[in-house]
Amino acid sequence: MASLKNFLPLAFALLAVPAVARVYCCTDDSGRRVCGDILPAQCQKRAYNEFNPQGVLKKKHEAPLTAEQRKQRDAELERKKLEEQEAAEQSRRDRATLASYTSVADIESKRTRTIAGAQADIRTAQERLEAAQARREKLLKSAERYKDKPMPEALTANLRDSEVNLSARQSALDEKTKELVKIQEHFDHDRRRFLELTGKAPEPAAPTPPPAPPTR
Repeated sequence: MASLKNFLPLAFALLAVPAVARVYCCTDDSGRRVCGDILPAQCQKRAYNEFNPQGVLKKKHEAPLTAEQRKQRDAELERKKLEEQEAAEQSRRDRATLASYTSVADIESKRTRTIAGAQADIRTAQERLEAAQARREKLLKSAERYKDKPMPEALTANLRDSEVNLSARQSALDEKTKELVKIQEHFDHDRRRFLELTGKAPEPAAPTPPPAPPTR
């Protein structure tokens, strides 16, 4: 009998509307079934069902999301989007790795060449820093003669310029040193990933050659 009571509002609604219309039904706060040929006000903020004139369920509509639910949905969509982008980027890097190397020996050979080039850059940067330090020390010694009298404008300008140059040379050396670390990390990563992708047994990694002392 309870099921008949629940069906009667829908049956009456179907009889009261034209044959081409749709009927929308939902359950209100009191558990009562509400139907209409246009969406009843009680159904606008809750889930409802859409029936054709024969009473056949055509579509179920979910309740509108709250502001918090929309925020959570958008955050989840953004998370999935980032995951897909990361997966696509990883796939691209993997293809590049397999296209670049045929063996671990290839990786180690390229590592050795690249590190040698980076170490040469570090030596050059070190030499330039030492030259800047030497010039700075020479200018400071010249400035000592003017403790008790005005320093020439040219010497003052040279001291200022030497300080700027010394700072720039130190920054260049620091940057080249960081680049060497990044190169080592890059080839360590490529080696590990190559072994993972190919399933080959790991081989001992080639030791990083020590930097040669700066030339004099």
